[in-house]
Amino acid sequence: MRLFSVYGPGQNLDNKMQGMVSIFLSYLLENTPIIIKGSKDRFRDFIYIDDVVDAWLESFDNPLTYGKVYNVASGEKTKVEDLIKALKNSFGYEDYPIEYEEGTPGDQFGIVADITRITQELRWRPKVNLQEGLNKMLDYEKRS
Repeated sequence: MRLFSVYGPGQNLDNKMQGMVSIFLSYLLENTPIIIKGSKDRFRDFIYIDDVVDAWLESFDNPLTYGKVYNVASGEKTKVEDLIKALKNSFGYEDYPIEYEEGTPGDQFGIVADITRITQELRWRPKVNLQEGLNKMLDYEKRS
C-alpha cells in the first residue's frame, strides 16, 4: 500500500514539520496566523485515516493483492489555497491571517495519485471527502 497525505483525528499537531492538514489546523487551534511555506498553488492528495483503514482491511489476506502495489488516496488534487479555505470553513471563518514564507528546500510542488488499480481490483473508494474529514478532525480536537 502506497499511502498519500493521510490525515485525521489523533494526528500530532505539535509537529509543524510534516503534514499540511495538521500543521495548518494547529495554527487555527492556537489562534495564530497560518504560515504557508511556498506557493499557495502547491497541491497534495489528501486521504482520511478511516478510508486508509478500509483499504487495508479490503486488501488484508486477499490473494488478489499479493505482490501488487496500490495507491491509497483520494485521487483528487487539493491546492494549499483550497485546503486553507476548507479549514476556515470548518471553523466558520470568512477570513483568517495568513503569512507566506519561502518554501522548504526539497519539498515537492505537488502530487496526485492514480487510484484506478485499487478501485477496479478491490472495488475500494474513499468515502470521506476533505471537508467532512476536516470537520471530524476538528471535532476530535475540540473534545480532546
